[in-house]
Amino acid sequence: MADHKNIERICIIIGIFTLIIGIGFAYFGESLGIIAGTSADLSYVTTLFDDTVVHIIDIEISETDWISLQENAAEEEYQLCAVTVDGEKLDNVAIRPKGNSSLSSVVSSDSERYSFKIDFDK
Repeated sequence: MADHKNIERICIIIGIFTLIIGIGFAYFGESLGIIAGTSADLSYVTTLFDDTVVHIIDIEISETDWISLQENAAEEEYQLCAVTVDGEKLDNVAIRPKGNSSLSSVVSSDSERYSFKIDFDK
């Protein structure tokens, strides 16, 4: 470890300080607005990833964006689209071709069998 003569004392002080802060958050957390056990609504997990249902996913993209996506697939640039999953439409979604060697082989062979990455945060 380091050659500093007080390194053990420094580590102990930092450990105690960290412990005090942790206990403080546990004790005063609620008054600071920290609420234990809360999480985001994850109902989509049981709905979207239900393997007993065949989901219908439609992707709507303008023809010019679709052509650009295919012609510039190796660039992996996002194009704006809308995605409908089981009747629920989501606008302002982005889509791009994905892959590395698989994308390179699709581009070089003039195939249309692209894999896509969809970003719902665009």
